[in-house]
Amino acid sequence: MTLRILYTDELRGLARSKVMVALWVGLPLLTLLLKLIQPNTEGVPLLIFAAVLVGSIGGTLSAVLLSTTITGERNRHVYDLFLTRPVRRGALLSAKFFAALTCLFVAALGSMGLALAVDAATGALAPGIAGQLGESLLVSIAGMAVASAVGVLFGVLINSVAVSAILSVYLGNQLSAIIILPAVFVEGLNVPLFAGLVGAVVPAILMVIAVAVFKRKSL
Repeated sequence: MTLRILYTDELRGLARSKVMVALWVGLPLLTLLLKLIQPNTEGVPLLIFAAVLVGSIGGTLSAVLLSTTITGERNRHVYDLFLTRPVRRGALLSAKFFAALTCLFVAALGSMGLALAVDAATGALAPGIAGQLGESLLVSIAGMAVASAVGVLFGVLINSVAVSAILSVYLGNQLSAIIILPAVFVEGLNVPLFAGLVGAVVPAILMVIAVAVFKRKSL
């Protein structure tokens, strides 16, 4: 069973889940609500606020979803059936991670698109908006990738679903925020380079650790 098949199966499952449907609808609505509650963003485009919002909320929910799903499936011995076939444990985790990240990317696109439309309607768009949109999306995806990888790691490490969820909410959100915030607030920082490195290197390290632990776990 290839990674592609596992990824497709996980993607279908996530697309039907209430959590992801809520993200696809809720994050764009939260972006609009933010503008209504605080119409004066002190010159900062709503696009930037939406990037931080999506990265934080989307990443946290994804971390909780992944950690509790993996922990629950381990406790129910769901993976026993998979591993009777030629399936690598790393492929199981990678499929979950990339499927969740794909769904989060769709939610981020919806929120960014709405924020862009609001900025255009209110005259808050600045020159070079295309680059700004790309940077904002990259920052969001990097934060969500870090949080999702944290969720996968806790799902492998922790045997309690409740503890796994609590740690994912707190540490997943905190870690992604600490790493990503410099890309938003440090003046002169190369945002695409920084966010790209963070979004690639940190999740890769966390996933390598998760796979290594998973291989040694008794399922």
